Amino acid sequence: MPFGIAASTELKLGAKYGRFFAREIENTTMLKEGLHDVDPGTIKFTQPNVSLNFTNGGNLNDFINDLRAKKISPYDVKPIKVVQIDGDLYSLDNRRLFSYNLASLEKIPVEIVASENPIIASKIARRMDPISSVNFSRGQMVTVVSKAERMAELDKLLELNMIRGIHRGY
Repeated sequence: MPFGIAASTELKLGAKYGRFFAREIENTTMLKEGLHDVDPGTIKFTQPNVSLNFTNGGNLNDFINDLRAKKISPYDVKPIKVVQIDGDLYSLDNRRLFSYNLASLEKIPVEIVASENPIIASKIARRMDPISSVNFSRGQMVTVVSKAERMAELDKLLELNMIRGIHRGY
């Protein structure tokens, strides 16, 4: 089921914490390394949260609105990098994955990369701390927070035993 506003679940952890966005993940078949068109609803998040802004200065809301209005296509930007771990797909580009899900896109370009690649393995080691809760399995949800609120949000998730807390190593 593609992820969109109607399919999302929002929970609030108190006034100063961000919202959770979650969706059910369908099982996928193993994909070979390389480029593929994939339903973004089958890809899990590797990190517990995403920032409101991209590293290039772009705004998350603007990108989502442009996708919805078809001003931009996911094929106009680099494919998101995805690794397969224990049969599940995990994104190394969580903001774009979040955006594609919220824009209710059915297919996006992805690059399946080998988790054994030293550069990819290093990224996974630094980032692989997806949210896990009673209602959603690992990697099905993400919070959206400003950079200023990030550490407080991560500390709250750690306190609730929803993440392992590797964010302290960033």
